[in-house]
Amino acid sequence: MVGEVVGGVFAHSLAVLTDAAHMLSDVSAFAISLIAGYYALRKSNAAHTFGYHRAEVLGGAISVLIIWVVTGILVYEAILRVINPQDVDGRLMFFLALSGIIVNVVNFFVLSGTHAHSHKGDDNGIEEGKGSLAMRSAVIHVAGDCVQSVGVGVAAVIIWRWTIFMTFTFGR
Repeated sequence: MVGEVVGGVFAHSLAVLTDAAHMLSDVSAFAISLIAGYYALRKSNAAHTFGYHRAEVLGGAISVLIIWVVTGILVYEAILRVINPQDVDGRLMFFLALSGIIVNVVNFFVLSGTHAHSHKGDDNGIEEGKGSLAMRSAVIHVAGDCVQSVGVGVAAVIIWRWTIFMTFTFGR
């Protein structure tokens, strides 16, 4: 994530910075969910007679707030880029996107539990095709992140290799 921020700044790429901000919001949401889940399991006491069950709702609200703040900052930066365009280093942007794709593919296989060999007699108590809803949603989310990184990579190739097309289309 830090590498993406540094690379995005050097490449002058708002797309790479957006990907880094997205990763930051994902990590923040995960941390908030863990903390909220911990508090939600606490038992009731004299001060909190109904327990801490609402901690998860509050954690979700904080996660949404973080996403909206990050989105607002990125929209503001995008408006500034439209007003004052900057030259983007498409080559650096491409390699940053490629590293994002690699990380997302590794995450996908780690989370999905897919690997090249089988475990005969491995019975973890979960039926084939069944599993944690949270884990399945995490796998789908990582797949979506990978698609986003591919989009950044395609944009990088257009910026890096098709300068004539960009000049003709956008007049720069």
